[in-house]
Amino acid sequence: MSFSGFENENKIIEALNGKEFNELNSNLQQLIKDSFSSYHGNIEAIKQAGQNKSDLKIIIGNESHTYSIKKGTGNSIHQEPIEPFLEFLAQNYGIDEEIKDNLRLFIWGDNTLDGKGNISDRLSAPQFKKAYPQIIDAIQNAFNHIKTSLIKIFDRGCTIQLFG
Repeated sequence: MSFSGFENENKIIEALNGKEFNELNSNLQQLIKDSFSSYHGNIEAIKQAGQNKSDLKIIIGNESHTYSIKKGTGNSIHQEPIEPFLEFLAQNYGIDEEIKDNLRLFIWGDNTLDGKGNISDRLSAPQFKKAYPQIIDAIQNAFNHIKTSLIKIFDRGCTIQLFG
């Protein structure tokens, strides 16, 4: 992370630490509202040390949440491993093993469930859709029931603008 990234973390900590909810700007208030069940009381914001994935921990009362702070000007793609996402879907939305395997097959596109097939066998999304329309339909049907909830989760995590 560049120096300006660390500077941004420090600005966020300074804007939150020791403050009450009503002292925050509207963007930070929205972050707190979206994250905490109760946001009354003194806010503690601390930088996470070590190799933690998150950069910042915010504590209000007995509740705490961690956040990864990013700063940049260009488009960026960050890819997480598929297995934790599948477990999240199973635990929170009850997707079954068949849907999990369908997602694995689609993600890898190499006719395997673990990505260990030949790279030359990998199908693009349009190729996969043409070759496996029934799997695409099953995945789509599973997501049709949970997409609104997922969009809200992803939106909170991906598009909250803290400053500016």
